[in-house]
Amino acid sequence: MRTPTPEQYADDLSHLAMRLVAAVHDEGPDDIRSAIASFFTIPTPDGISPIVAAMTTLAAMVPPKTSRTDLLGWAERLIPTDSPPMPIEDINALAVEMGLSGRLPAHALADDEVRQVVRELITRGWSEPDIAEHLEAERHDVRRWASTERARMRREAGAA
Repeated sequence: MRTPTPEQYADDLSHLAMRLVAAVHDEGPDDIRSAIASFFTIPTPDGISPIVAAMTTLAAMVPPKTSRTDLLGWAERLIPTDSPPMPIEDINALAVEMGLSGRLPAHALADDEVRQVVRELITRGWSEPDIAEHLEAERHDVRRWASTERARMRREAGAA
């Protein structure tokens, strides 16, 4: 196997990093382990640490202004259903109503408000692509919000 140039290696890492992100968000532990292992199966240019390169590539994929809540939203599905429900705070009912009616896009809503809108639309049977279009949002954002809200609904159903 030939040693790639740093540019080729960076391109290979970006594909592997995207695979790892998909495994973490949408798949299980075996897929995550496999995706992590794949970082060590490709040749590395001299003087480059595969661990540092992988971590740098993954960090570069995160928008710098992303909130901690949004960064960790996917982890909601890891919280046991017997945990107390997380409170929803600072909800502007008018903003939520405007989001539900399609008059206010996701970017104009506060975090808790957009999650409340997504929760209500899920309850009404909307699909994630339809929610994304309705809120003028990216599908991956809606997938994250929906995952958070489905976990919250499971916890609340278990507490009832």
